Amino acid sequence: MSLQHDRPSQGFAVVTGASSGIGKELAKRAAAAGFDLVLAADEPRIHDVAVELRQTGSIVDAMCVDLSTTQGVDDFVHFVEDLDRPVDLLIANAGIDHGGAFVETDLSQTLAVIDTNIRGSVSLIHQIAQRMGARGVVTASIVSVLPGPFHATYCASKAFLYSFSQALRYEMKEKGVSVTCLMPGVTETGVYERAGMQDTWVGRSRKADPAL
Repeated sequence: MSLQHDRPSQGFAVVTGASSGIGKELAKRAAAAGFDLVLAADEPRIHDVAVELRQTGSIVDAMCVDLSTTQGVDDFVHFVEDLDRPVDLLIANAGIDHGGAFVETDLSQTLAVIDTNIRGSVSLIHQIAQRMGARGVVTASIVSVLPGPFHATYCASKAFLYSFSQALRYEMKEKGVSVTCLMPGVTETGVYERAGMQDTWVGRSRKADPAL
């Protein structure tokens, strides 16, 4: 349930993958800039993030939803539509990784990366971008241009998002919508733990603060 406030809003932002890491930090920046928000993540703690961000004075709604599925994306889009506000900023940040040699990895885990990072992102952006106003941000990665052994599917998915973002940027500029592709390096988020990569070089390496 969102809270009402008297502060003038700078716009309405949709942020996915906002329960932790880069997504949470981007949501915090949007709230600090005066945006009202609707957040999504596949973890119940997304509701705790919403409570935290309401302290800024923003109206914040949140939904715990699996954006790797068509039903999950459709449910979230309907959730956004029910709020009856034009979207000024879309931050498509939701993504997962899975470590291991490709041929030794369970196919269902590999396809989950594709379904979340590519299928879910494309479906969400397609539906939201038709009604949005100003800006879009897609989180790719520095590995968009660096193929990664032992998480090959993740790196390939980010290469897709990089190419996709560049094309969208050209297509949508005449509509007044700017598209930014964020390409962070190794960052301190929960992605490596969820991917089972704590004992890898990248998992053990020093990581950047997601706020940066």
